[in-house]
Amino acid sequence: MGKAEKFIETKGKNWFDTGDLTFSVLDAYKKFGAVPEDVYNGIIDKDWQHDHVEKDNILLAMVKSVGTSGYGRKTI
Repeated sequence: MGKAEKFIETKGKNWFDTGDLTFSVLDAYKKFGAVPEDVYNGIIDKDWQHDHVEKDNILLAMVKSVGTSGYGRKTI
C-alpha cells in the first residue's frame, strides 16, 4: 500500500515494481508481523515456487491508471 500511495502521489514518478530494499521489509515486519509459510505459503497447485507475475502486472496497471490520470488525487 505504501509503495502504491507514493506512486500515485508522485503521479507515476516513484518506484512501483517488484522487490524492495531490505530495510522496507524489516519495517513491514515490525509493523505487521510475520506469518509462517506453513500457515499460508501462497503457492498454488503444489508448485515448487511462488509466482507473483499476474498479481504484479495487475497492481502495476491499477496504480499507473490512477497515478498518471492527471486528476492529482489518490483514492486508496
